Amino acid sequence: MCVSSILSCCFLFQSLHQNFEEKADSVQAEFKAISDAVASETDSSSALSANSTGPVLERIEVQSAPTPDCSCSRSVSLLFYPFFQTQQARLMDSVASLEQLAILQEQLKEALSPADFKAVSQRMWTLWQTHGELEHRLSSTATRLKQLVALRQLYLTRYASCTATVIVLG
Repeated sequence: MCVSSILSCCFLFQSLHQNFEEKADSVQAEFKAISDAVASETDSSSALSANSTGPVLERIEVQSAPTPDCSCSRSVSLLFYPFFQTQQARLMDSVASLEQLAILQEQLKEALSPADFKAVSQRMWTLWQTHGELEHRLSSTATRLKQLVALRQLYLTRYASCTATVIVLG
């Protein structure tokens, strides 16, 4: 009886560890997908340069221009471009998965050797760091695009004013 209960506990902890690894792999894959999506959306070298408007900037302006009273906070800066809303939602969904992983980590704490638990803890830390880096990357890219949209709008306004003046004087 004692041997069977020990074996069942070992099997339980082994399945917990396997479940942890599978969930961690899926979260990591989701982070990679988000990173790849952001890279592919903003990867064209002209899209974020100061001297070019690029296709990303034109799509943003066509979809919706930011309002002047819009603050630069992360939540607001992501609202004017649906792509960033989607990626931010994916990141927020991953927080629940990370919290589930933290629960699994606590359950595994009793069963794993210190070296194995250290590896699990490092993996969790790396996942949280990746999450933070992606959040920052989305925020800074959205802020940069928002600034470029404002600059482009300023240019177009001044161009229209100059054109109107030339037409009136000409």
